[in-house]
Amino acid sequence: AVASQNDWDNWIELLRAHNPADPREIDPYSDTAYEILERATGGKIRQRSPTRLLVMAAAIAALLTAVAAAAILLTRDITNLTVVCYQAVDLSSDRAAIPSSGLPAAEDCEGVWRDGTLSIEGRTPGHVPPLIACVNDRGVLAVFPTDDPQTCEQLELASPDPNPPSNELEAIANVEQDLAIYLTSESCQPLDEAEHVFRDTLDEHGLTDWTVHRQPDHPDRPCASVDYDIENKTLHLVPNIDPSS
Repeated sequence: AVASQNDWDNWIELLRAHNPADPREIDPYSDTAYEILERATGGKIRQRSPTRLLVMAAAIAALLTAVAAAAILLTRDITNLTVVCYQAVDLSSDRAAIPSSGLPAAEDCEGVWRDGTLSIEGRTPGHVPPLIACVNDRGVLAVFPTDDPQTCEQLELASPDPNPPSNELEAIANVEQDLAIYLTSESCQPLDEAEHVFRDTLDEHGLTDWTVHRQPDHPDRPCASVDYDIENKTLHLVPNIDPSS
């Protein structure tokens, strides 16, 4: 009989749950490898052919390592403050991109469903469906209208890391808010001043390990603007034109 996907998932979970050793440290010739083989086969295997035994032990060790690697790939850190809300469980469907005010979450998309920006055909606009959040390969939270826990896997996306960096994205969001206020308080903020403000703002919110990178000055671009590189912990100070000129 062909095993179903649920059977496979259950077998993988059972194997992971009963893994008594760190797969990265398994020696296929060790007592630990023998013990894993005995548990997997339900009997004693030490009387078997040494060659076959070593092959089996190495195979089990490789399998456990692969399982551990797969578990890591199933989750991913969120490294972007933008949340993309999809109208359907389809990466090509209509979507709305919105900024998060802290650690991005599925709940950030409730507003675009509530105000009718997104809606499900046949449903009255304003209906908020159940929402599932995934993370794409750029670290952006992608949110879909479904309650199916297999959604991320089906779309070949990762699930959000259940242990995200503590409050870092919230701090970045606060920096973004403060710098937005600063940059819009005047039609043109000078580059030298902005460089100091950028550095001070990062430090005030605890992001002391971030870098301010000033891009080359240009005579036609005397005003400051900002670009965020969360993955590399860098604020780019970007020279821009004077909108009032």
